[in-house]
Amino acid sequence: MCGITGVIRSEGRPVDPATIRAMGRSIAHRGPDDEGYLLADPASGNIQIFGGDDTPASVFAHAAPYCPEQPLEPERVRGQASVALAHRRLSIIDMSAGGHQPICNADQSLWMLYNGEVYNYASVRKELTDLGHHFASDSDSEVVLHAYEEWGADCLVRFNGMFAIAILDRNRNKLFCARDRFGIKPFYYAHNHEGFVFGSEIKALLQSGLVKPAPNLPILYTYLLRGTDDIFETCYEGIVPLAPGHHLTIDLDGRNLSIERYYELPYGKNKIKLSSDDYAEGFREQFRRSIRYRLIADVPIGTCLSGGLDSSAIACVVDKLMRDDGLKIAGTDMQSTFSARYKDPRHDEGQWIDEVVNATRSVPHTTFPTGAELLDELDDFLWHHEEPFGSTSIYAQWRVFKLVKSSTDVGVKVTLDGQGGDETLGGYHRYFTTYFANLLSKGKFARLKKELAGCQALHGYATRALASQVASVMTPVALKNALRSLANKPEYPNWISDEFGKAMVGHPDVMRRRDAYYDWASGNVFEGDLHSSISYGIPRLLRHGDRNSMAHSIESRVPFLDHNLVEFCMAMPDEQKIHNGVTKRVLRDATKGLMPDAVRLRHSKLGFSTPQDSWFREDLAPLVEDVVMSDSFAERGFVDTDRARSLFKQHKAHEIDINNEIWKWTNLELWMRRFID
Repeated sequence: MCGITGVIRSEGRPVDPATIRAMGRSIAHRGPDDEGYLLADPASGNIQIFGGDDTPASVFAHAAPYCPEQPLEPERVRGQASVALAHRRLSIIDMSAGGHQPICNADQSLWMLYNGEVYNYASVRKELTDLGHHFASDSDSEVVLHAYEEWGADCLVRFNGMFAIAILDRNRNKLFCARDRFGIKPFYYAHNHEGFVFGSEIKALLQSGLVKPAPNLPILYTYLLRGTDDIFETCYEGIVPLAPGHHLTIDLDGRNLSIERYYELPYGKNKIKLSSDDYAEGFREQFRRSIRYRLIADVPIGTCLSGGLDSSAIACVVDKLMRDDGLKIAGTDMQSTFSARYKDPRHDEGQWIDEVVNATRSVPHTTFPTGAELLDELDDFLWHHEEPFGSTSIYAQWRVFKLVKSSTDVGVKVTLDGQGGDETLGGYHRYFTTYFANLLSKGKFARLKKELAGCQALHGYATRALASQVASVMTPVALKNALRSLANKPEYPNWISDEFGKAMVGHPDVMRRRDAYYDWASGNVFEGDLHSSISYGIPRLLRHGDRNSMAHSIESRVPFLDHNLVEFCMAMPDEQKIHNGVTKRVLRDATKGLMPDAVRLRHSKLGFSTPQDSWFREDLAPLVEDVVMSDSFAERGFVDTDRARSLFKQHKAHEIDINNEIWKWTNLELWMRRFID
């Protein structure tokens, strides 16, 4: 895991060496172990490489052609360069100087920046060796570079892993960039008349001078409306993420840019038909293989344990691999787990965490996040996330990674995380709605009746509420819009200012996003819901996980998002995911005898959460009051200030609970102050 950034100035205009150094330093937290810079002039063919203050002496002394001899200082640069690249390294595989980046091939026609891990690099390396390639290091990055040299963009489909790549291809006079299938690793870019700039984080782009921070109003409106953002845009005007499963190519004059999709999750086809036992066995084998891959590292690895099914399954499989299969984890003989707990029982999963810790005999590490700690860390927390987010729930994960970093006794540098399990296996209870809707649309009434009974027995949902939700799912978008118009139903909540709301309601970007939000509601609506969650929902959560982990220089790996495992799950029939009111059926079946039944058979669900409703009445109340009473909050024009102040007062008095709305107002205002003003 690392940080990458770079810039191409159009029409051969020079890049200031101080600029690329500032861009690299802005993401130093992503890679504190090494830094490297490349300055290139495509016109003359001149290439210059440099290190920095964090470059180890062993790199400066290394004989590899990509290892620099001195740190970057503007006075050391000879001539001009219109292309500049910067890399920050977090050493995980091959800790030697040979893992330095940017890295080049033998004839120096290719120079690469790489962030991530390709877990099957050993098999790809063998294939390349058989084809005549020679390697100077044991790093997976060198394998990725040689794979591109051999197969071009087609190399991407051979990789099992998470990655963001930028390759300077001097023979083709292009920069080739790519992002992994599900968007686990970030890649942002901006392209305008000044040139092209990219990076692992937006803050690196803002250091370039090619883009100025300006709010993307339709995205901010969507955020206030739903608490979510957009995976195809950011909250900054002109800065966009490269979509998951896509690659990008741009000429070195900074002009012609093209983007192509290289991966699309299979949807509505290739269904496999097995017995329930065979599905469980197939899932178990795919899951074990995924975890075994993600335990490849030259540093200690731990597990983020929430007490839920997904993280518990990971911890239990890791334990079995270590104890029964003899798998070794670098630097440790025992698994370390890291968990967030609360004194508020509504949010605490301590009893299930303890069940797993005792069953696996792991070494537990625990943090208890508080509102006071969030207040103390808020500026740093918001700076690392660099865009508004829906709730403080992700602060729990922030505290977990801070705990990993501070637990120097075990020295864990990589963690396994359960993200992706809910989306691939139908774990969220909201999936009941589309599951029932699909049964109804297919005329499977007997099955539907049995599923409704199971759901009500286990979870207590009222029939009327479920029926209303199912009807909503099955109503076409066009009809919903027409009914909303006939009923004169407001398009936005009354705390959004009329001026902002009316300007955004008919905005084409907002309309496009609203309709796209429901575009899965055809065919198998349950499978479409899962597909949408993996394609659009997961990248949002992964962004939070990336920022939380990398803020503390920790690499986070997600076994549930191994593409072979995801495709296997998508090819299962729906009843392997939800059955008689039980979610994640196949996972529960596959971990029988492996996971404690108290966890395996639990039906409650919390996930990472925080007691923010009480925080906004206690520790964070003064901050919120300062925000909603401020002149800047009123002058933005996003929120009806008087209405917001009145609602906050009612919340503090326990008359209503609008904690999510309060956070969105507060987060948006603080983001504007930190990044835009």
